[in-house]
Amino acid sequence: MKIGIITFHWGANYGGVLQAYALQQFLKKNIKGSEVSIINYVPKTPTQSLFKCIATRKIKYIPSNLITYFKERNFVPFRDKNLILTKKYSSLKELQEDPPELDVYITGSDQVWNPYIINKHGTPYFLTFGDKSIKRISYAVSFGCTEYPERELSLIKPFIEKFDVLSVRENTGLSILEKVGITKVELMPDPTLLLEESDLERLISEKKKTKSKKFIFFYILQENQNCIQEIYNYLKSRKGIKTINTKRLRFSTINIESWLFNIKYAKCIITNSFHGVVFSILFNKNFIVVPIEGRHKGMNDRIYTLLNKFDLNDRILEKYDEALINSKIDNPIDWNKVNQTKKRVSSLASEFLKNGIINP
Repeated sequence: MKIGIITFHWGANYGGVLQAYALQQFLKKNIKGSEVSIINYVPKTPTQSLFKCIATRKIKYIPSNLITYFKERNFVPFRDKNLILTKKYSSLKELQEDPPELDVYITGSDQVWNPYIINKHGTPYFLTFGDKSIKRISYAVSFGCTEYPERELSLIKPFIEKFDVLSVRENTGLSILEKVGITKVELMPDPTLLLEESDLERLISEKKKTKSKKFIFFYILQENQNCIQEIYNYLKSRKGIKTINTKRLRFSTINIESWLFNIKYAKCIITNSFHGVVFSILFNKNFIVVPIEGRHKGMNDRIYTLLNKFDLNDRILEKYDEALINSKIDNPIDWNKVNQTKKRVSSLASEFLKNGIINP
């Protein structure tokens, strides 16, 4: 059976690339006789964006595109080594004219159903290509928001209704689909939670442990938060503890293996990233979540859903408090309980995918 995954494997984002790898690996291990590949849909590359800015003399956009370009360059070796890719597609039109010849299409995980993506790239992540006979499955897709625009919702409803099996990653996804009468939907974990220790160890086995001093690893997606800055300043001043902040590394050029390495060997992780939390859990590391503020606060829902599942809501820090910071860094989490939950979650996901793919 030939299975293809369409997702955000192409972005310069640790979680995005790793969730693609995780689902690929999980399907290869658990669906006997399967041939699994990533549908290599890449709508736009950082190189193209950078060169376009230079060619059109849009000077003010060059710095941000330059940073993305250097960051992206560090993701290429990982993709080449670990992802099984189909031929490259650059548009929905190309996918429709020459679709991958597969038995099953899976969209997800990540924010593939974010309304911003529809407006920018159209509907490829709603599997609007390929023969009608191909089985269509959504796995742990995210809408990336709590309130979905009505216009986009009415647009995508007919596409979603053609899916054979549906699952979403967050509770808000269930609510959004329920609004348009789609109720046969499962809540499934992000594929990174399905990674086994052996998968993770293989990815970082070539990197030798060189850090002997205790360090706190900051992985922050939205940095302009006073609470995070206060935590950073406080921990930076503490003797005997080093801080590593990805935002302060030149061009944020640590590769995926180094990113995983920093989480595995950190004393604690400070993050507002969903995948920052996921990999802290996978490596059994203490972590602190500082919720995102402002217009992007809807992105916190995916973290809240995850923390609820693992009974780890006490890892949230909503305001600066030195006593709480020290407590969350030093007091161990009940990892036996967490790991049992992970086993149960993985088992449910395995059953869902096997039934969805194999059953007629």
